[in-house]
Amino acid sequence: MSRKQKMPQKTILIADDDESVRGVVKYFLEAGFSEYTIEEFEDGKNLQNRLERELVSPTGVKLLITDNDMGEGPTGSEIIKKYADKPNISPIILYYGGVDNIGESAVQNGAFGYLKKPSKFAQFKLVVGEALKIEIDN
Repeated sequence: MSRKQKMPQKTILIADDDESVRGVVKYFLEAGFSEYTIEEFEDGKNLQNRLERELVSPTGVKLLITDNDMGEGPTGSEIIKKYADKPNISPIILYYGGVDNIGESAVQNGAFGYLKKPSKFAQFKLVVGEALKIEIDN
């Protein structure tokens, strides 16, 4: 008897230390991209641990959306610098509030793009859709 090979899930990772922001991002993702499983992280430390596991054993992560300032562990900008060029890490979007040049800097360091908080659903869906299309096409 042969064992069926399990297909990798299509997963989006979101990281933000603000639970309400994670909730809004998750709501946007479920409304616009319901075929994806969502995993939430409240800090850079737990996100980095998940990304390290993805490098060792890919599970189907298709996108990472991260805040910049998350308390414990690395910032979103540090995550981007470390993981943007890794083979099993998919496009990254920096989702931030505050300093204006953080988004542009993130793109220069390998992020697919950025969204400034708060974002309207239409803009969020457009940027996320473009990131997922690029990941699927490559």
